[in-house]
Order: sequence, then structure tokens, then C-alpha cells
Amino acid sequence: MRFVDEGFWPFFYWMDKQKVIEALEGHLSQSDLFLVDVQLDASNNLRVFADKPSGITIEECKQISRFIVSEFDREVEDYALQVSSPDLSKPFKVHAQYQKNIGREIQVKTEDEKLKGELLEVLEDQIKLSYTEVLREKKKKIKVQKELAIPFESIVEAKTVISFKKR
Repeated sequence: MRFVDEGFWPFFYWMDKQKVIEALEGHLSQSDLFLVDVQLDASNNLRVFADKPSGITIEECKQISRFIVSEFDREVEDYALQVSSPDLSKPFKVHAQYQKNIGREIQVKTEDEKLKGELLEVLEDQIKLSYTEVLREKKKKIKVQKELAIPFESIVEAKTVISFKKR
């Protein structure tokens, strides 16, 4: 898409988000990095979120930034760029984020319930979660450890539980 405004800019092009995604996925597939999200607003502010199982480094963010700049000319596209890891408080967006969090405590929201527990396993179509259920029997609270398979299609939101407790 081309925008022409004779008062301020001779011309500039809007970024094509899908082209950015395709270029990044091709580039990142050669490493253990994975693309989490690409955001592009109306002002051509491009935000790229990437990660890897052991956590992305600042140097790797710089390398991704350099790759984007080499693929998309800033003089033509006129964009601002930010590359970072995904926000820990935000919900998971891609399957690889579930894989990365195996063994960690996560919060899963379905249409019926909200559960907090340890992510045990990630399969193609579901996750397995271990959680504690508190039962009440004759003025006593009994904690029962349970496991549940949750299909991805029923997950409304899942995210890491941030805790500062020592294990």
C-alpha cells in the first residue's frame, strides 16, 4: 500500500506484516529461536517478540533487529523497530511457549474454570497439568493432587505464574 501526502512526505510505504513474519520465520528456523508475535501499528511501529527454550539474550535480539533492517529498507518503509522477549505476564501465543514452560507453574483459563498447576507435558493437541484440589470433609481440608489433560481448543488463556518464593 502506498501513501502520498505532498505536504510532508514525498512517499513512504506501509510495512507488510505478513512479509515480516515470513522473513523472520525463515530466518529463525535456522536456530533454536522462535517467533512469538509481530505487532505493527498504523504509524509503522514494528514490535517483534522472539524467544528460545533457554531464554533469548540481548545479543540475539540485536541480531534479529539487524536481520530485519537488512531485509526491509528503513528509507523506503519508514518504520520504528523494537525487538524483545515476550512479556512474562502476557498469555502464551505459540505452541513453543508451552514447550518452554514444561515443569513450571502456569495458570490456565478455560471457558469453565481457572486452574493453576505444573505443566507436565505438551502434546500436539493438548497439555497435561498437575494441580492440587482442596476437598472439605467434616471440617477438614484434604489436598488431593490431580492431573488433567486440557485440549488446546478449550484453552482461553494460559500464562506463566510469576512467583518469588524459593523452592
